[in-house]
Amino acid sequence: MTTDCTGQSRIDAATGLTNATGSSYSDRPTVDASLRNRLLNLPGNTVVRTGHGEDTTVAAERPNVPTP
Repeated sequence: MTTDCTGQSRIDAATGLTNATGSSYSDRPTVDASLRNRLLNLPGNTVVRTGHGEDTTVAAERPNVPTP
């Protein structure tokens, strides 16, 4: 089984925390691009461990990652 730990990038079928005041987090377009270019290129059955909530899979997350 392949697993990807996304941390705060993915939270329950949504993009996680971005551009928080006083943080080093990236802005939302940067996080979404990273998810599209890295996460979505993994096999669909890859388990995604999100920052909060239940584990999911890449296949389940594909429809939830915004496109430009």
